[in-house]
Amino acid sequence: MIQHSRTAEDFIYRYYRLKLLALQTATAMRASAFTLLLFLCSIVGAEVFINATIDQRINVLGRTYTEGGKIKFDFTGIQIRLNVSNTDFVDVSLTSQSGFTYVIDGVVKGQFFLNANGRTRVASGLSDGSHIIILHKRNEPWGPISTFSGVYVSNSAVLSAYASQSRRLEWLGASMMCGYGINGPSICGANAPNNTAEDSYKNYGSIISRRYGVDSHWECLSGHGLVNGSGSNLPVYFNQSAAGSPRQWNSSSWIPQGVVLNIGTNDNNYGVTKAAFKDGYIKFMNFLSTVYGPN
Repeated sequence: MIQHSRTAEDFIYRYYRLKLLALQTATAMRASAFTLLLFLCSIVGAEVFINATIDQRINVLGRTYTEGGKIKFDFTGIQIRLNVSNTDFVDVSLTSQSGFTYVIDGVVKGQFFLNANGRTRVASGLSDGSHIIILHKRNEPWGPISTFSGVYVSNSAVLSAYASQSRRLEWLGASMMCGYGINGPSICGANAPNNTAEDSYKNYGSIISRRYGVDSHWECLSGHGLVNGSGSNLPVYFNQSAAGSPRQWNSSSWIPQGVVLNIGTNDNNYGVTKAAFKDGYIKFMNFLSTVYGPN
């Protein structure tokens, strides 16, 4: 009887011990599964920042310079261009007081003005396929120089090199070249940075560039002239990386196949004689031939 009792006790002890081990194992497995789920959730939907000064797949068209780990610019028509896939959103890290038109897959989606430091969403709800996203700076140099740091995209995003056009044109001039007043009556003076009437995306240079597949640079300032105007004249700011910076532009870094010049109205308004304008025009043409070559 005593031996039988010990056997029963051993059986019961082993039974509950095995049951306890099974329970502990199941609990540990559930905890591991939950930890794995949290890890996967931390990956899905996460974002990554891509620095524009490091990653050349972010294409910036137009005169710029790099300072303090950021790309800086102020001329009109500057374009930030991306070829991206597998992301449902794109945000830009951009500080500016200018207006921008944003285009997704060739369709204008909207416009926005930036008046402070900011992270701005320019695309959301994107499908998994490849998308071409372009931000076009609408305004001429007003206010502080714009700074561009990079883009935020989904962690799963694939960024491909943007294919630049083989055709290149440079557009030089004053307000008409900048698209000043193209949306209606212009606002001058203190309200100029928020002037929605100016839009270089709609000017004839931009239309021609899109129609014929041309990469273009613009250097134009309202009120300025070739010989004399309301401020520094074209031969001065032509040599600058930005109108608001004395930093010199390296003309050999981007050579156009043609230059379009539309200037002279302000010279006339400021009393420049025909002879003086003709002399200044010939000198500037000779200068361009020296910079870009006679052809």
